[in-house]
Amino acid sequence: MSATEQNTQHEVTLDQALELAQGHHQVGNLIIADRTYRDILKAVPDHFPTVHYLATLLYQRGNLEDALAYSQKAVEVAPEDKACWVNNGVILAANGQTEEALRAFDEALAIDPELYEAYSNKAYALWELGRYEEAEDIATQAVSINPDNADAYINLGISMAEQGKLEEAFGVWEQAVALDPQSARAYSNWSNTLRSMGRLEEAKQKALKAVELEDKNPESYNNLANAYRDMGQMPEAEEAYRKATDLKPDYYLAHNNLATALLDQGRFAEAATAARYAMSFKPDYAPAYNNLSLAQQGLGNYDEAYSAADRAISLDPNDAGHYLNLADILIAIDKFDDGEAILQQAQALEPDSARTLLKLADVHRNLDRPDKAIEALDKAIELNPEMPLTYVHKARVLQHDNRVEEALVVIEKALELFPDNPYALLAKVDCLLTTNRKDQAREVLDKVRELGGNLLGFYYNLTNFKKFTADDEDFLAMKKLAENIDNFGLDGKAILNFSLFKAYEDMGEYEKSFECLKSANDAKRDSLPFRALQESTMVENKKATFTPAFMKEYEGKGCDSDVPVFILGMPRSGTTLTEQIISSHPQVFGAGELPDLGTVLREMGPMTPANAAAMGQAYVDRIKARDVTGKAIRITDKMPGHCNNIALIRCMLPNAKIILCRRNPIDNCLSCYKQNFATGHYWSYNLETMAGHYNKFAELMDYWKELIPDGFIEVQYEETVNNFEEQARRLIDYVGLEWDDACLEPHKQKRAVLTASKDQVIRPVYKSSVEAWRRYEEQLRPLIEGIKYP
Repeated sequence: MSATEQNTQHEVTLDQALELAQGHHQVGNLIIADRTYRDILKAVPDHFPTVHYLATLLYQRGNLEDALAYSQKAVEVAPEDKACWVNNGVILAANGQTEEALRAFDEALAIDPELYEAYSNKAYALWELGRYEEAEDIATQAVSINPDNADAYINLGISMAEQGKLEEAFGVWEQAVALDPQSARAYSNWSNTLRSMGRLEEAKQKALKAVELEDKNPESYNNLANAYRDMGQMPEAEEAYRKATDLKPDYYLAHNNLATALLDQGRFAEAATAARYAMSFKPDYAPAYNNLSLAQQGLGNYDEAYSAADRAISLDPNDAGHYLNLADILIAIDKFDDGEAILQQAQALEPDSARTLLKLADVHRNLDRPDKAIEALDKAIELNPEMPLTYVHKARVLQHDNRVEEALVVIEKALELFPDNPYALLAKVDCLLTTNRKDQAREVLDKVRELGGNLLGFYYNLTNFKKFTADDEDFLAMKKLAENIDNFGLDGKAILNFSLFKAYEDMGEYEKSFECLKSANDAKRDSLPFRALQESTMVENKKATFTPAFMKEYEGKGCDSDVPVFILGMPRSGTTLTEQIISSHPQVFGAGELPDLGTVLREMGPMTPANAAAMGQAYVDRIKARDVTGKAIRITDKMPGHCNNIALIRCMLPNAKIILCRRNPIDNCLSCYKQNFATGHYWSYNLETMAGHYNKFAELMDYWKELIPDGFIEVQYEETVNNFEEQARRLIDYVGLEWDDACLEPHKQKRAVLTASKDQVIRPVYKSSVEAWRRYEEQLRPLIEGIKYP
């Protein structure tokens, strides 16, 4: 047989070639199908339907740019073909040209007004554009045309859900699953609706079903992770997010959600990386900038945090969460007025989002507005009653407001819903410690240990319960965590190093313990703003304002109540012990550190001779409202910082008792240096700065003694612990009460102690803190040499 005869036998017709290409296409031989389609078009460049089929194949292979080129050619060749226009619309949408896609779907509908595929795809395109009402209308038409198609209901459901029509969407998901029990997409979106309704356990189960039906679907894993995250199951959430991004590396939404989960765990460096991944795949994605801002704030990079937050707002000026984040940054750097202005914008934009309300509560708490914080949290709980983090935040606010028993009730509600939520359990530990229930607190902490997860808060709380040894498993676990501590951000670094300081000190390794203590303080210092100039001028301003002539003006002008007892001084100077002694008396209510004086000054100030009595009475009314017994004739306010306001207190409340606590300055400052203060006291995280702060404190106290020599008494901590009964009797006599022996056993009280001293006051009075500084004498040299006052 000749070569020519052989070639003739191998020739195929155009129709045969197309049939061959389609056969390969249908069985998944996409490379061969691609080559065959292109061979046909070499011979007949505008052959229809080859250009149409090749466009579809290229779309399936992810070659979107070429797919669009062939799709455009297909509608040019066959503008009357409705399937070509639908195909063109789908490919346009995949290329990000969604408005053009809508026009393509309309071309298809112009040819066939009952074309289901055009309605279905148009509904989804409108949903992607955020035009949810229009999407719902078009999806409804798709359902009416093809009521037996589950996808039609899915498009309808997601459009309803985005408009907050959750109950209606819920019914749509039931219908979709009834039509197609194997629809992973229906179960996955059903999970989202349940999550928005606050029904988290059900949301998790639907997402698990979606994953079971289609274990290669990244969206299903993302939705499952969202449910886990809201339930506080962070390891499971993180695993599911990473599975989603493994399946779809450019899945920017899952990358950003992973950043959120990492932020929730305080893993700021990793969160920043995840947010940047999201931004790399979608550069204009505002939530990623928001998460990057939060991560940078956690790392102490306030300039970068501000820039990212500002960028998020410019990209999406209608998202309240971005404004709340920016407000938080501004407040953290002491720009309260700017923070307030941004906060008002956020409230106007989105008053009814649970997550927005949670953030709003944080801002109110930072501004010392507990009532407003609790109001926001109550509304968040009403909107989403199964979000455990909301209950934990409410408990923290209540605890800070000295409402510890209420805080415990809120925590129990969270634990009823999610018994294994580690954040709720740690919050319960802290509340129990503040009310001298150490045995119960230890039981709860043991449950946190069983859950695992290496939470830094667990180890920090553990230091209250044990003395560490070199072979202690918990000590070894902390050392292991320290190998990667920078990943946890500055706050995490501080928490772990404060914990390691305690462990090394227990072992007598003082050089190593101080090394950890310095690392903890350095991290705190880097994470917090400090205004040294403000402090240095504050003392001069006080001396210039409160002169003998000024005090003379206020004689006989203040409120005559003798209920308040102010206990003040440097933090860690014995104020808590002093309050415990006095509040052990049955006629005294120990109210703790109160913000009420500051609140009165903000709401009614500035003080003048004309309003001093009214302001004093307002303060008395506020502290009386805190007396749960309703019978106390003395109420203590143990806010140490009130030492800056001794003269003002004397003008406003001339009959109040004022007790100034003093302590050896080196011991006092070292004790501050050992504390991870919840808020404020920025000066305490650096030895030189602390020496300067102490000098200013001492200078002002000397001035008060000169100005009002009989205006207060001083109590020396060392004298109290060495001559306890004598000093206790002196205190009770000064506040004007008959002696009661209960004042000799202050450690037996059950009242809440909210300060850093909460662990010490549940023990009998001890002397081990006197001259404790000598074991660190060399390391404390900058402090010792910087203090000018004995």
